[in-house]
Amino acid sequence: MIGSSAIQDQYSELRGYLDSFAATDLIDRIRQFRSLSFRRMSNVEISSAAMRVLEGGGAFARRSSALAVVGTYPAGIRFYRVRTPIKSGTSIPMDCAVNEGDAWEAPARFARASRLNEEGEPLLYTSTRPDVSLAEARVDEGQPAAIFVYRSTRAIRLAQIGAKAAGAELSADQSHKMNILADFLHDEFTREVAPETSHLYRLSQTIAKDHFDWPLQDAWSYPSVVKKPMYNTCFRPPKAHDCLTLLGAWIGTPRGEEGIEIRFVATINRGQFEYHAWGSPGFAEALRVEPLLNPEVPD
Repeated sequence: MIGSSAIQDQYSELRGYLDSFAATDLIDRIRQFRSLSFRRMSNVEISSAAMRVLEGGGAFARRSSALAVVGTYPAGIRFYRVRTPIKSGTSIPMDCAVNEGDAWEAPARFARASRLNEEGEPLLYTSTRPDVSLAEARVDEGQPAAIFVYRSTRAIRLAQIGAKAAGAELSADQSHKMNILADFLHDEFTREVAPETSHLYRLSQTIAKDHFDWPLQDAWSYPSVVKKPMYNTCFRPPKAHDCLTLLGAWIGTPRGEEGIEIRFVATINRGQFEYHAWGSPGFAEALRVEPLLNPEVPD
């Protein structure tokens, strides 16, 4: 856990950083950033352009670390990841949830570029709410999906991207600047990206790894694109396996804005998923052995 004195030191540095530049200057820097032609820029050039937005003045020149907003998720909470069938259909077992490995990060050869990862770079994308993970995976109502359920085994330290540092006791001027920065980061991490504009992923990838990647963090927390104002949590594989334990999976479909119709629960036996239909003796036993697999237990 992060001690209260460390948090106060962090907030003191944040206040000094926010006092080191004018809001009008920050707005001008953001305007200049958004006028750039990112398709033709290298990652180094993008990182330098982001630094010109995020750096402070004086002692904070060429530094974005003072903007660090560090959060913590406690041990014992659930995280979720969603996958849809590789082939269409509703056959059981689902082809995307056959063995334990299906629940974790994709192998490098299958890892496509996304919000925080480059092509060929495996990361584990999760959320602390199953409806957010379903929305992020673009699962439509009635479409079957596997919702993998994990439990945090210890406190998880987060680099919170786009957070507004609640509790930092900021002045009105400092809060105004913090809100401008948070909105800038929120917009960069929630850009709608189509195949023909996939180069825009390099903005969020570069900002996360060059400006929000600290030695003690376990994961990134960043805004959801489709479920605002919720956040996602993204892990590098070694941290994911150190912080999380896989409990099993729910097989179901979205219903309404936040509902989920669960049809099966899948438990793990010798590395393989075993499916238990809703209401069956196996389903009841699975929930008895692992209560956090019960979808009725609130998050």
